[in-house]
Amino acid sequence: MNKNAFEDFIHTGNVQGSGKASSYVRALDLLSEMLRAYPMGFADCQKIWSVSSTERLESLYQLTRIEGNKGAQSKWNLPGIPKSYLQNGYCSAALKSYIQFLESS
Repeated sequence: MNKNAFEDFIHTGNVQGSGKASSYVRALDLLSEMLRAYPMGFADCQKIWSVSSTERLESLYQLTRIEGNKGAQSKWNLPGIPKSYLQNGYCSAALKSYIQFLESS
């Protein structure tokens, strides 16, 4: 599972006291929940930590940015998931960081 390795990777570049590392891990976990509710062609990415294709994740990154720009109109605007993760770009930023992690591994 890539989750633990990604956590280690993101913590190495994390500024002391910053919540970036934990928020990125949380953002990817929430993105998995969004994909379970509405896969939108990415059912294979519902278990985000098992995806190793950076090309596939790059396509998902593009969709995540589009959905984030839709704001409240996004299908991924789900009850129980903080809107800020999608709308403020945390999911897309976390996904971009995850792609960088996979490329460096």
